[in-house]
Amino acid sequence: MLTTATAQDNGDQLIGLWEPSNGKARVKIGKIGSKYYGKIVWLREPNDPQTQQPKVDKNNPDESKRSVPLKGYLVRKSPSRLPRIFQTT
Repeated sequence: MLTTATAQDNGDQLIGLWEPSNGKARVKIGKIGSKYYGKIVWLREPNDPQTQQPKVDKNNPDESKRSVPLKGYLVRKSPSRLPRIFQTT
């Protein structure tokens, strides 16, 4: 199932478990107060094949966050800044 959300849509419609990235990850979308968050709860390949360690956010523009593990990573956004297209699991 493919769902498209716009800023005008009710952000609560996005709450749930989603599988973006062609099935490489599962993201739980939830709400804390008036803010929405996405949390990576499953990775098809959780460990980096080169290091055999859990994958980290190595491409984060904030260098201090590049060692943060991707699984369990929490991102808080307003509904208009959440990704627009998700594929459900």
